[in-house]
Amino acid sequence: MKYTSLLFFLLFLSACGEDPQKISILNEFEFNVSDKLVTVSKDQLQTIAGHLPVIKSQAGERVPTQLIDTDKDGDWDELVFQVSLESQGTSDFTLEWVVDNEYP
Repeated sequence: MKYTSLLFFLLFLSACGEDPQKISILNEFEFNVSDKLVTVSKDQLQTIAGHLPVIKSQAGERVPTQLIDTDKDGDWDELVFQVSLESQGTSDFTLEWVVDNEYP
């Protein structure tokens, strides 16, 4: 059974372009989840030309991510990262943009 489809995320886009975008992940399961993939479509983000997304934890640490080119046009379409959450837990992340030649 595929449980990741039940792991919900909420993407809060800042009204002001200067503020970082926020991503909140909610585990609605009655059990803990470990290392579940979260996929965010580029269409759901307020992208910045010439920049790539970096996810940071609440502690300000970079979260390992991967950019996926689903249509093979040479441009990324999805941002993927992993989360581990306790039952009914929530975790907040910050989405920042870095110049593509400085992407980690």
